This record gives sequence, C-alpha cells and structure tokens, in this order.
Amino acid sequence: MAIKAYNQVTYKAKIKFEDNSTVGATFRLPRSMDYFRSAEGNTNKDNLMTFSNTCLGFDKPVDVELEDGTQIQCNTLAELLEYGVPIDITDVLVQWHKKHTENEKAKEALVKKSKSAGNSTQKATPDTNN
Repeated sequence: MAIKAYNQVTYKAKIKFEDNSTVGATFRLPRSMDYFRSAEGNTNKDNLMTFSNTCLGFDKPVDVELEDGTQIQCNTLAELLEYGVPIDITDVLVQWHKKHTENEKAKEALVKKSKSAGNSTQKATPDTNN
C-alpha cells in the first residue's frame, strides 16, 4: 500500500484594511505544522500567525508605505504582519470555518463508506463479568 500525499484544499477570503479597502487572498487548510502557539498565550497572535503560514498569496500585490516614505509591495499576509499593517481577518476566519466543515463532512462520508464496504457486522464482546 502506498502512502497518500497531502491533498491541498484551498479557499478564497478577503483581508480588510483600516481604510475599508480589501484584497483577495488564497489560503489552504492548515497542516499540523502550520499552527502557531505563542509563548504568552495570545490567541489573536496565534490566529494571525497560523493564517500567515497558510496564505498562498494575494490576488494582487498590496502597496505599503514605510515610515521613511518608501513604498513596497507585499504579496503575502506574513509580509503585512512583518511591517505591522493593521488588518481585519474576519472573512478569513469565516471562510476557513466553511471550508473546514465541508472537508470534515467529506472525510466522514469516506469513513462511513469504507466501514459499510467491508461487508461485515460488528459483534459485541461477550460480557464475562459473572
């Protein structure tokens, strides 16, 4: 039996900025190594860093003006966080939850299908507590 490779599941979401502008981004569902846990237990930071680890990129680059007046283009959420750009990731959380729920339902359907395809019935272990 061959080991199955990771199947990347992606979803689209919008990141909102202070001036109410938005940028579309593509994310993938996180793998176990993508989850971030900060030492201080800050769940906001944990969520931001986890989503930055799963961000595949923006639909179009975002222009960011630095303190010295120079402008740079950011292509990922990690870059925005590095420069301290205030963002709203509410849509990212909502879209992640939708895609995660869909993915879990699909997995459950496969597990039920494989259990029923075995053509066997579960038998209870005899109770020998007499």
